[in-house]
Amino acid sequence: MSAALERLVARALPGGSPTWFQELLGWVLCDAPPAERTSRLLALRAAIDAHPMCDALVARLRERWNDPSMVRFLAETGIPAQLSLVHELFHRASISILPRVRDEHDIGETFIDLAVTQSHAAWLDALPTETLAAWRDVLPSRALLMHAARLTAVRAAGAGLTTYLLHLAGNPPVQDSPFLELAARMAATVEAERTGAPLPDWQASLARARSHQDWLASRIDRQGVSTEAVFQLELLDALLARLGTLMLLATRPGRREARHFAADLLRAVAAQRSITDLVRTAQKRLARKVVEFTGAAGADYTVRTRAEWKAHLDGSIAAGFLTTFTSLGKHAIGTLPLAPVLAGLAYWVNYSLSFCLMQVNHWQLASKQPAMTAAALAGALDDQDRGHEEEIALIAGITRSQVVVTFGNAVATIALALLLDTLFGLFTRHRILSVAKAQAGLQQIHPFHSLTVVFATTTGISLWLSSLAAGWAANWSTFRQFPEAIRRDERIRRALGRRGAQDLGDFLQEHFGGIVGYVTLGMLLGFLPVLLDRFFGIGLEVRHITLQAASVAFCWLPLLDVGLLGWREVGWSLAGIALTGVLNFAVSFALALRTAMRARDLHPGERMALWRDLWRTAVTRPGLFLGRPDR
Repeated sequence: MSAALERLVARALPGGSPTWFQELLGWVLCDAPPAERTSRLLALRAAIDAHPMCDALVARLRERWNDPSMVRFLAETGIPAQLSLVHELFHRASISILPRVRDEHDIGETFIDLAVTQSHAAWLDALPTETLAAWRDVLPSRALLMHAARLTAVRAAGAGLTTYLLHLAGNPPVQDSPFLELAARMAATVEAERTGAPLPDWQASLARARSHQDWLASRIDRQGVSTEAVFQLELLDALLARLGTLMLLATRPGRREARHFAADLLRAVAAQRSITDLVRTAQKRLARKVVEFTGAAGADYTVRTRAEWKAHLDGSIAAGFLTTFTSLGKHAIGTLPLAPVLAGLAYWVNYSLSFCLMQVNHWQLASKQPAMTAAALAGALDDQDRGHEEEIALIAGITRSQVVVTFGNAVATIALALLLDTLFGLFTRHRILSVAKAQAGLQQIHPFHSLTVVFATTTGISLWLSSLAAGWAANWSTFRQFPEAIRRDERIRRALGRRGAQDLGDFLQEHFGGIVGYVTLGMLLGFLPVLLDRFFGIGLEVRHITLQAASVAFCWLPLLDVGLLGWREVGWSLAGIALTGVLNFAVSFALALRTAMRARDLHPGERMALWRDLWRTAVTRPGLFLGRPDR
């Protein structure tokens, strides 16, 4: 026995150091390789067994590992302490930042003071079974495990009976709650253990509680989610899982299960202060629902048949015509002597009205689709029952929709812009734009002599953000049952009549998310650039393919009139439009696909076989992705 270990064991004797337990743990959990920790653990047990006062040392260790604070440590470690996400955030922030008086006898505080890390948990999880078996005479007792399970059941009852979860369940009688039944059953279990009576059937009560929790999760998946709702359901799930683990260890002890559970507790100690982990967990289901609502809209933006191809072409032509007038409105606003804020608001309203008209008429706007269709694609990738042929067919439908809508938007807006400029010239002997503005307009779209790449990229980001806003709004509307509330509201019924309220609710159910998304896009493309430029000196400009196509077309005729437009200028401007379209599509699609895959826990490496098959199909059958469907 080393001198250091001799001193530690001596300090653990009755009347020794008041911090003997922390010292022993700190000596074992040293900052050393795992093999060194294992050898120290074995050496400590050997030293205790060889000590003349072995029984006293074992009794002290058993008493410490069965301290009343161990009940809370086993029941609560790694599980949020509060029933509200906001309260839990404040709780974690306070214990991470503010100094506080520690209870030296609290097991949880002991492990926090030891600065336990994930490497300690990994070491414990990998320990040989026989190494841990040597310590079974000092570990927490069966009765203590049951007391921890009872505490967990009481907390689960509190979490399962929050106002929101009761409302989600349809406000059933509280006394019939399976969570209350579980808490009562666990109290009876602890009493039976104390008196030596047969244990009641706690497994059936736990199964009913779990079944009810799963039913609540399915309800929230259908009705939309909020971060608080996600937090409460995740808390309830964690509590029920912990209760099952504790009772399994108490009634059917297994060294492997005990080792894994102990390692999980150490991992939880290492991570329990993390605010980032808490927010990430609470946001995951919310992000998934936002993505799902976005993907549901994206499913309408795929082209599988000739009829859908024709419908997309018609819708894109109509949207292109409307975008031409939107571009005219933009130029008109630019000529007005407006204050920066008013100008930004005018641009915002101009874009938003145009985009919302497209939404309610089901017209397609190029590069608004990618963020929607990326979510639909991630949903397909999440379906493991799909074969690669179906996934490739979906990707081909998405690509076809982009090609036909981009073509329809660009051709329609360029044609109408040239026609309007021609008619304007016939009646006024002037062009819509001056020669100077036309020259500046073509210079701004040049793929190499301007910041087109930067601005088209930032516009792609704006398109992605607007799709998130649309998904969030659809989720919020479903979660709050907003359309149904509109249909039933007495004030609205008095103003619009019963039929009018019904129609308004139906309209919002179909278009609310899309309108919010388009209004957000209008703000990002109209108001934000003016705000950044006039107030912060950041020259952010809009480079959206359809809007840019209209602007370029308005530049051609003024330059043609004075002999400054040749095929070279036309070619470079068309190249700038094409580059804008590619970047709009690529950036918004990539960001949306990444968001959707992260929300669904899909790792890109898991789908490498799909990407290989996709590339092979694209090389051998390019028409599948670019042309009109065969049927």
